Amino acid sequence: MFFGISVGNIGEKTYQDSIIHANSNHYKSIPIPFAHSANYHSITSAIGHFLGVNGITKTITTGCTSSLEAIQDAMVYLKSGVIDIAIVGGSDSPVGKVADR
Repeated sequence: MFFGISVGNIGEKTYQDSIIHANSNHYKSIPIPFAHSANYHSITSAIGHFLGVNGITKTITTGCTSSLEAIQDAMVYLKSGVIDIAIVGGSDSPVGKVADR
């Protein structure tokens, strides 16, 4: 399973905000902008687990081109014979303070 993601406008400011939020005793409630900033691969892992994928799960996080690179990586694995079938996906997640308004 190959999944390309772009996390939109998440940057240093959002990361710093998440640290402040966690340190203000609100660690049990995670606002949506912080939910996927800790482990980008968790998206691919969760989808793979849900689909029952046994094998390679790879997350590509290069930005705008990540979905296309996921297709390219899957083709390399297929052509080399490492895998027989691939599930490939992609998403763009413009979640951040700008998207919340």
